[in-house]
Amino acid sequence: MLLALLVQFGGSAAHPKDVDRAGAMFAESSAAAAMYANADMRILSESELALLAMDRGRWTEAAEHLDVALAAIDEHRMYDYLAGLLAVLDHV
Repeated sequence: MLLALLVQFGGSAAHPKDVDRAGAMFAESSAAAAMYANADMRILSESELALLAMDRGRWTEAAEHLDVALAAIDEHRMYDYLAGLLAVLDHV
């Protein structure tokens, strides 16, 4: 539940003035998701971190976040999440 709240708050904080706070929330959510083996939240958090990095032109950082998300998809055989990940990235 806490992970979902972190992700939700991070998303709602993704306003131009709150990008740093949103990034911090998604990073915290991703770390907690890794600790508790919550692949759903890990994938979502890392995807959002990638989008934030792309918005700032940080392509290497974005690729690293996508690698983490894709590794979680592969590790947990959640291949149906790939479509969701690509849908999120389609908005870039």
